[in-house]
Amino acid sequence: MLRRVCRHLFTLCAAASLVMCVAVCVLWVRSYSVVDTVDRMAWSAGPFPDHYFLDRVYSLRGVVTWEQSLNAASYPERVRLVEWSLYHPVARDGDRPRATGALGFTFRPIHAGPWWRSFILTVRHSSLALVTSVIPMIFVSCVVLGALRRRRLRAKRICVACGYDLRASPDRCPECGTLAAGAKGAAA
Repeated sequence: MLRRVCRHLFTLCAAASLVMCVAVCVLWVRSYSVVDTVDRMAWSAGPFPDHYFLDRVYSLRGVVTWEQSLNAASYPERVRLVEWSLYHPVARDGDRPRATGALGFTFRPIHAGPWWRSFILTVRHSSLALVTSVIPMIFVSCVVLGALRRRRLRAKRICVACGYDLRASPDRCPECGTLAAGAKGAAA
């Protein structure tokens, strides 16, 4: 029972990872013609009551950049903001963000005061696509290797469920009761 739950959980993770990989690849292609931006604003607590945190994630020319900063409030309303927008056209090559660190990751802290540090995290789309494609590749390899193993066991007349030798009883496994492949009533 636990093995079946783990298998279903792994299948769910592989499907979610595949969806993320496809989304990263779509953003990667779009990043050369459109700048996709998501902004989130949240009010600060603690030593900065009149300031807000601004998180900005944008995709531009093959790179995803996350910027977080602490800003002074320019208006009195304490609103929460989540905004998604498209900006045309794509920035010039000189404005292109760089991701030249290890595996395409770059982290740059920015000192914004004694209590708070802003930062910029830059990641290449190719690195994200590689990371999100690992679990689906493992899933596909497990499925293919399992099918090859079952095929090999059927060719040797061995039960695929328990490994019992089926040469003496070709229709049904005497050990576990599983119908042999090709037997009457066996599911195709």
